[in-house]
Amino acid sequence: MGGGLAELRCFQILWEQMTTGMTLRTVLDKSLSATIFTDCKSAYDTLPSYAGNKNKRCHLELVMTKEDIRHHGHSLRWVATEYMLSDPLMKLSHSGEFLRDAINSGMYPVQVEEFVLEENKRPEL
Repeated sequence: MGGGLAELRCFQILWEQMTTGMTLRTVLDKSLSATIFTDCKSAYDTLPSYAGNKNKRCHLELVMTKEDIRHHGHSLRWVATEYMLSDPLMKLSHSGEFLRDAINSGMYPVQVEEFVLEENKRPEL
């Protein structure tokens, strides 16, 4: 997730410079927030209250991610795996239907996390 945030920041900087002509210093001083989607439930649950971990690499990654989210005013959202736009680009087994629909419609429908999680808990009849 941390690597994705760094790439997001690079793209935001490039976009601002290309569309507005701002200098790099001006763009870096500007806070650009985004909504970050993850299908990793453990990361979604852990990040807001994360305090520490014995695994140093994991600890650094989570601390840096949490700080980046806080510093730039990003919001973190959980989505079900089938709604991840990036999955068809990385997983051969994914049909890509949702990504095609999102591209064709120009929209990305996101459901409220609590509702989706509650629906997934309910046993099927």
